[in-house]
Amino acid sequence: MRLVLGPVVRSAAAAVAVVLTLSGCFNTQPQTTNTNQEQTTSGANVDAGRLQVRNLLVRVDRAGDAQVTGAVYNTSRKADRIASVTVAGSPATTVGEAVLPPATQTLLGPSGVRITAPAASLEPGLVTEVVLTFDGAPETKARVLVMNEATVAEDTLS
Repeated sequence: MRLVLGPVVRSAAAAVAVVLTLSGCFNTQPQTTNTNQEQTTSGANVDAGRLQVRNLLVRVDRAGDAQVTGAVYNTSRKADRIASVTVAGSPATTVGEAVLPPATQTLLGPSGVRITAPAASLEPGLVTEVVLTFDGAPETKARVLVMNEATVAEDTLS
C-alpha cells in the first residue's frame, strides 16, 4: 500500500524540518558578544591606572630627531602630569607643560605636547620601548613601532 501525502502535509513537514534544523544550530552555537577588539592603528595602546594611552608611536624625522606621538585620555576626576619619558632607554625632552586635565584627551605630537628624543639608535620599522612616568598614575611601558616621518599621516598622530 502506498501512502500519498497532500501538498499541505508536505509543506507542514518541510516547515517543521526547517524549524528543527535552525533551532538545533542555535542550541549548539550560543550567541555571544565578541569581546576581542582588533587594534586598527599602528600605535601601541596601554593603560596606566585611570590614564589610557592610545596609538603611541615614535616618529623619526628628517633632522634625525624622534618624536613620541599618540593621545592620553585622563578618565579620572583629577589632573595628572607626564613627569618623564624615556625612549629606547634615553631620556626624552618634553616641550611645554605636560598637564593631563581630568576627563580630557591630550594629544602627543605636533598638535599637542611635544616629546622628543635622540633618534641615533632608532630605525624605522623596528620596535622600541617607551616608558611614561606620571605624577599620579603608575609608570607604564609600551613596545612601540618606530616609523619615519613620511609614513606617518597627520591623522594618525592623534
